[in-house]
Amino acid sequence: MNFPDSYEVPITNHLTGHTYRLVNAGGLEPTDSTLRGITAICNEPAIYDWLFRPSLEGKPYPEQKAREFLAWSKAGWDTRTHFVFAVIDAQGEIAAACDLKSIAPVPEMGYWASHHHRGIMTNAVRAVIAFASAAGFTALYARTKIGNTQSQSVLLRAGFHAVPSPAPDYLRFEHTLAGGQAHADSSPPSTD
Repeated sequence: MNFPDSYEVPITNHLTGHTYRLVNAGGLEPTDSTLRGITAICNEPAIYDWLFRPSLEGKPYPEQKAREFLAWSKAGWDTRTHFVFAVIDAQGEIAAACDLKSIAPVPEMGYWASHHHRGIMTNAVRAVIAFASAAGFTALYARTKIGNTQSQSVLLRAGFHAVPSPAPDYLRFEHTLAGGQAHADSSPPSTD
């Protein structure tokens, strides 16, 4: 695998045309502004409900979790075991995040974006797909909870396709990368 020390690419918001930057989140410092930004985004109702409510038992996403997220991001880039990217707006504030959760042959991709920055996630996911392909991965997968149609739409627009899921509460999506072979179970579900 070929993992660069840093990564930064421009991302265009397809709704507004504004330019953002997708950066290596391991390089973000845990400043008050960054911690407040992550905490605020992770407490937005849609993100909180889909990603954090069960594990936090209904309690608000705390700033300490944002600090842990940044530490996890840095550790992943330092050890090359996982890769977290942040989408940064023109004011230097975090707007979204996207990650490859491992260096498994087919790693899981995860992501979240503030509702204040609608229109950036599909292009951010595409940029991470390009990173994964250049690094040598042959495929990616993502999971969404059933009913999370907004997240599912991002994956479909980015070139993922739905496959049977082993988890009853989740839908699974896969994306074969350049040079990758399709998996035996990766055909789209029947529409019959």
